[in-house]
Amino acid sequence: MAGKVTGADIARLAHVSGSTVSRALDPQSSWRISAGKRKRILALCEEYGYSSASRKNDSHSKTFKVGLLLGFMDADLKNISFMIRQLCDHLQSSGYALTLIRVDFSSSEMNRHVRRIIRSDIADIYIVGEYLLQGQTLELLHKVSSRIICFYTTMTGGKYLKHYPWISSIGYDYEAAFMSAVEQLPADLLADLVFFGKDNEPSADKIQLLRKCSRQKGKSKFRFLKILFGAGDKVTLPSRGYRTARRAVIENLPRLLNHRLYWCSGHPSALALNDVLSEKGLACGRDFQIVTFRSRCELLKAYDPDPDTDDFNFLVMNSDEFAWRLSELALALADDPSPRHVTVPVGFQLSRSLTERSGNKDERKQAQ
Repeated sequence: MAGKVTGADIARLAHVSGSTVSRALDPQSSWRISAGKRKRILALCEEYGYSSASRKNDSHSKTFKVGLLLGFMDADLKNISFMIRQLCDHLQSSGYALTLIRVDFSSSEMNRHVRRIIRSDIADIYIVGEYLLQGQTLELLHKVSSRIICFYTTMTGGKYLKHYPWISSIGYDYEAAFMSAVEQLPADLLADLVFFGKDNEPSADKIQLLRKCSRQKGKSKFRFLKILFGAGDKVTLPSRGYRTARRAVIENLPRLLNHRLYWCSGHPSALALNDVLSEKGLACGRDFQIVTFRSRCELLKAYDPDPDTDDFNFLVMNSDEFAWRLSELALALADDPSPRHVTVPVGFQLSRSLTERSGNKDERKQAQ
């Protein structure tokens, strides 16, 4: 290898992160690395003449921690609990720890909390939700800009990040899944579509993307009924979301009855709609179809052995891949602070009844 060998070179040859190389060469932390991985790293260091002394010039002091900033902690921990678990596993395998940091999101306390966090240098990398990017807090975060990852799971998040190129980001890309849904759903069902969901910006973005994909697929006259509820409602807990959606279904039942396809803005809305229609003697898959969103992950299967009990069409967000890519992004930034932007594709899974009708079971298995 020409030129001076760096820790990044060793990491690339060993197929590990730079932080793992640093851990392997530090007697205080080498025990965190598996014996086989440590042996491979040390052998490469000996082969290329790289030592702990030579790495002093190409490394900086690290905490080997990744901080996850949470504001509405109870709701956040419920909504992203599986992602947090997976993120911990991925980071720990590379010698990093995930640190949960609570931020008071009240207008009087948020800036003070963020300022204290930055001054204390708790972690090498900070992961924040898009809701933290506002006002003076954004200016404070700019001071550690090369060490921030903004994650977003809705379509709304990504469009704001173009104004902050110094922040790395990771989010879901929904467009391919919407295109696949419009392509695979029968034309007679799409002609009788009702969009049912919360009256908020994420729903507006979903409606806009649905129309865009329909136009691109040659359905220029695509029209559908919109039934939105809870304007300005910021409820995040799934149980409360279900109760709110159920009330909306009952209030709008005359308008919701006798349609063949319902596109729901979230899974609680889909469950509420399905339950009320079932009480009226209608059956999903026989009398109507539902399109909704759902996360898929291996951990979820342990808690819910058969998560696909409903005959729904799913826009599938892969939590396993999201957590893995987020951890890889954090580790990459720890060694090279250049901003990076990662997207995780969303898949589309046709319902059992439509799959059986079309006879195409391979696509369903692929989406899972």
